[in-house]
Amino acid sequence: MQKPEIPANEHERISALRVLQILDTFPEKEFDSITSLASFICNAPISIISFIDEERQWFKSKVGLDVSETAREYAFCAHAINNPNEPFIVENALLDPRFSENPLVTGAPQIRFYAGAPLVTSDGMALGTLCVIDSEPREIKTEQKNALEALANQIMIQLELRKKIIEHEEMKIELEKSRYEAERFAHLVSHDIKAPLKGISGLADMVSILMQRNEFDLLKQSLTQLKEKADHTVNLVDGILNHSLSLGNTINREWINANILLREVTMLC
Repeated sequence: MQKPEIPANEHERISALRVLQILDTFPEKEFDSITSLASFICNAPISIISFIDEERQWFKSKVGLDVSETAREYAFCAHAINNPNEPFIVENALLDPRFSENPLVTGAPQIRFYAGAPLVTSDGMALGTLCVIDSEPREIKTEQKNALEALANQIMIQLELRKKIIEHEEMKIELEKSRYEAERFAHLVSHDIKAPLKGISGLADMVSILMQRNEFDLLKQSLTQLKEKADHTVNLVDGILNHSLSLGNTINREWINANILLREVTMLC
């Protein structure tokens, strides 16, 4: 028996499979309808949607088979993913030296005929196959092979849609996290900086009035500038707070060094 080769892009391929979050999920009618149709079109008692994991092939959908996975080293599909550009056909496994001693050939389910259309992502990652299996040696007709490839493409459309949904949900979580962080920072700025700055502004008003009586023009001018800068900082804090509360579905994140901000505020005093 010949063990399947490991694809050159195995690390990237496994990563692409993990992103889909498809392994060990429950049956879904969208996939079950495809395996049923493949079995009917190819007149095959067994039809499977399989995904090749690191050490196993796992069946997302199956017709005519009870098990949910097998060892990768015995998987016909593990051979199929090494040539993602065309279906992998074995007409008689008993006469094929790669499979004649395979436990899936010598034992249940007594595989003789196998035809698998690789499930390939848009960037060329073969994740598994849509395959049909028979316990009798046979050939596959051209129209049956074409139909198998067409159904494999439909599976990939479903998987790409699944990927988009996952990405959308992850983005929603990240946006909510960003919104929470922005609001938290804004409230921190508001409560820890805004109050003392308002105190500075009020003190500047009071001192300015007192200084008017003695005409300390230079000191008055300096205090006026201090008040203007303090008011400006208060307005800036209000702007940050209002912006965080009005965040919608799009977050433009910008890191602010709180230590630098506090140091600049302190210099205003």
